[in-house]
Amino acid sequence: MKRSLAFAYVVGLFLLGILIGGMAMHLHYASRFPPPGPPGPGMRHDDPLHSFSGRLERQLDLTAEQKRLIDEIVAESRTEGRALHEEMLPRVREQMQRTHDRIREVLTPEQRERFEELLDSRHGRRAERFFLGH
Repeated sequence: MKRSLAFAYVVGLFLLGILIGGMAMHLHYASRFPPPGPPGPGMRHDDPLHSFSGRLERQLDLTAEQKRLIDEIVAESRTEGRALHEEMLPRVREQMQRTHDRIREVLTPEQRERFEELLDSRHGRRAERFFLGH
């Protein structure tokens, strides 16, 4: 009886340690990386540019005017970045297609069939979205 009670105490202490450790990690990351304030027009909460602007506001103690000007700069940069992305997208797609074509040339017919399946798979579509920015 005493042995099983001691074992239960040890297991309970272990689980309590895991729980406290997890809470401490959560508090550490929450204080180190606080969520951004409410997003501006056209921005999402997970938007890296918005979180960059929010981080600047918090860490540099910006005035309202500085915040407004920085938000404008970030918005202009976003517009320029989208235009650049749209300009480059066809070239990136062509390069990816050339790469796939060159890979197909060295594969056997059976391997080519599996390669096409890989490209059509969820993983292949995810990789394409990553490289194409979608």
